[in-house]
Amino acid sequence: MTRLTHEWPEKEPNFFTGIEIENTLAKGLKTLFVIGVQDPIDVINTASAQNVAHIYLGANHSYSRFSTGWYDMTKPCLDKNLAVSINFYESDLSMVKEEMKELWTHKLFIPQMSIPIPNINTENTNFNIKIDDMSITRQTNEGVWCFDLKDVLTTDNLTTWDQFANDKPI
Repeated sequence: MTRLTHEWPEKEPNFFTGIEIENTLAKGLKTLFVIGVQDPIDVINTASAQNVAHIYLGANHSYSRFSTGWYDMTKPCLDKNLAVSINFYESDLSMVKEEMKELWTHKLFIPQMSIPIPNINTENTNFNIKIDDMSITRQTNEGVWCFDLKDVLTTDNLTTWDQFANDKPI
């Protein structure tokens, strides 16, 4: 199976390694990418064997609200002073925040919310993104934040697909 620019096993591995290339606190760190929920002991042992500084949970769009064990993988990694990202969809934010409430503000915890927008170059040039509140009558923020898609679609914010080419399955 070809994964982007290189060969990838036919059966999806549980783990792969690479350098974190996305624009987060962990950019540039050697990373263990974890697909789906794995045994926390296996995550820690694999991280140690691979000498990584960062764990990326939910790799390859594998986060599922129907799976349990995300907290159980996250906590021991943070306890070992490893940075931990968890990648999830915007519809799962409140669920992830509730599950990770004890860890949510940990200095090495990186919640990463994915917002899929296929064929982004075909969007309306006036496309605007609004970070909203619950409602005008249930205010929890000081206001709302709005920004144009064109202000986000810059080369500084882009990670191109070919940059993922150095990931190695375990």
